[in-house]
Formats: sequence, structure tokens, C-alpha cells
Amino acid sequence: MDIIRFSIQNPVKVTVGVILTLLFGGLALVATPVQLTPDVERPIITVSTVWPGRSPEEIEQSILVEQEEKLKSVQGLYKMYSTAELGRAMITLEFQVGHDISRALQDVSNQIQEVRSYPQLPWCWRNGFISTSAKVGLR
Repeated sequence: MDIIRFSIQNPVKVTVGVILTLLFGGLALVATPVQLTPDVERPIITVSTVWPGRSPEEIEQSILVEQEEKLKSVQGLYKMYSTAELGRAMITLEFQVGHDISRALQDVSNQIQEVRSYPQLPWCWRNGFISTSAKVGLR
């Protein structure tokens, strides 16, 4: 009952309190950012291989298939894309959200080293390299 008596005896104080509460509540509502779709990023690793003067078919049959077979067993792999062009091949590996990129890079490097040691593969393609991109956003 004390709150009711106070409200009846001090209508100006109560009105000012209600207005201030609504004002600050409205400001907080407008100023608080709301993200319906949060920014989620996946780690990306790219493996590039150069074999000058070779057709895409030769590169795919001689190198790309072997690399893909080894790389598909890398832990945390989400998707793998590969392309073969004139004189070069590229494999892009997309990993699960939150996967440790340095561990993935080490795993990819180890798998590529195993492929490089295959005796039936051409020796001149060994000048390839592995790189990581920043990250790709999901939608």
C-alpha cells in the first residue's frame, strides 16, 4: 500500500519516473545491435601445383586425383573444390567452423608430402605451394 499512497501523493515524481524509464528503455532498444544472422567464418586452405606445359587432363590424371585422395582424409574437412588449368592445378579446402587452421595446415602439408613421395608421379610438379586465406563468411 505504500507505493500506492506515494503515487497518489506525488503524481509529478511518478510521471517523471515513468517518462524517464520509457525514454531510457527506448534508447537502449534502438542502440542495442541485433544480428539475425551472425557472422560465421570457415577456415580455407588452398593447395596450388604448377606443372608447366601440361594440359588440364594430364594434370588431373597425374597429380590432382592423387592429391584429392590423400586430402579427403584430413580431419575437419567440410568441402573440397579442385580445378585443373593449363599448367597448374588448385585444390581449395574448406574446414568446419572453429577448426584450428594451424593444425589443418599441418595435416594438409603432411598429406601433400606423402603424395610428393609417390614414385610414379612426375618429378617436376614439386614446386607447388600451400596457402591459407583469411576466411570466408557464411550466409
